[in-house]
Amino acid sequence: MKVKDETLKCVVFLGVEAEGVFTPAGTGFILGVPYEMGEAKEHIYLVTAKHNIEPNRGNCNAFRVNTKDGKSRVVQFDPQQRWYDHSDAIADVCLCPIAIEEDWDVLVLPYGMITDKEMLGNDDWITNGSDIFITGLFADTPGATKNRPIVRKGSIAMIPAEKITTEFGVKEVYLIEARSVGGLSGSPVFWYATSDDLDMGKVFELRGIKSPSRIKPAIRQEFWGLLGLIQGHFPTNDNEEKEPSYDRKKDKKKGIINAGIAAVTPAIKVSDILAGDELRTERAGIEKGISPQ
Repeated sequence: MKVKDETLKCVVFLGVEAEGVFTPAGTGFILGVPYEMGEAKEHIYLVTAKHNIEPNRGNCNAFRVNTKDGKSRVVQFDPQQRWYDHSDAIADVCLCPIAIEEDWDVLVLPYGMITDKEMLGNDDWITNGSDIFITGLFADTPGATKNRPIVRKGSIAMIPAEKITTEFGVKEVYLIEARSVGGLSGSPVFWYATSDDLDMGKVFELRGIKSPSRIKPAIRQEFWGLLGLIQGHFPTNDNEEKEPSYDRKKDKKKGIINAGIAAVTPAIKVSDILAGDELRTERAGIEKGISPQ
């Protein structure tokens, strides 16, 4: 599997900037929503795990983005920055509108990459055992002068038919077989499949093309999409803590061992936020030339 450029270059590192020093702590990614009217442009958003930017948890006040000169730049969030989260307050996801500067070396992840529920949990599409990969920050090696995201591979361990009960609430998450380590919180999680894995009749049907069911193309094709974003990993220890963990250093002090199962907030939660009345109204206004408040 060759990892697509979009999956690496859509990633930015979130962290804390204090006295001119930036300390990376988590990951975010850049997503584009196409204009509904007029120009072939996109509304751009930065998406991350909500705990990355919450006070007394992540406290991230800035992000670092690569630039076209081979370096990077730290961009501070406006103290009044509005973050939009899910109507289900326990969902660990939030986003904010951003403007991409001309010298940023980024690729915008298309909104169409978001995987809906109809594609999950059946043998025709993506199900338990399907391949996944994560791109994001490895806190021990973030890169000295620019972001250097890692790629971590795994598989879907479970697409639950019900919410998962944890110590701090009942959450809708997917479970993946992959170790989530310090810095990966908020990282995009992608599924990957080939034409050998999928019912191509269903693929063509989704694209509005008539084709016999179970057709196999002469040339092997690759498909990928956004499954969700990393929330944290499940630890295993004598205290039987069940809540996904976010802090590798605290885990180490407590003697907590990574169980190798990570919790993924579904990408459909991002769609839900973007479909909210407030953001839809804001996008419509921008397309009509009205500046957001």
